[in-house]
Amino acid sequence: MFHKNGIMQYVAFSVWVLSLSTMFSRFIHVVASISTLFLFIVIYYSIIWIYHILLITHHLMDIWISHFYE
Repeated sequence: MFHKNGIMQYVAFSVWVLSLSTMFSRFIHVVASISTLFLFIVIYYSIIWIYHILLITHHLMDIWISHFYE
């Protein structure tokens, strides 16, 4: 009788550890997904900022050159 009770406790503990590891794995997956999304957003806005800086610089150079050669 004691042996069956010990086996049942071991099985219950094993199921609990397995479910805990599954939840932890899902948590890691969600964190990785959010981190990847954040990285893509940062890269996207960095590219937009670089584009705007280059566009503004080009526009200011055009203005400066046009005033210099007038």
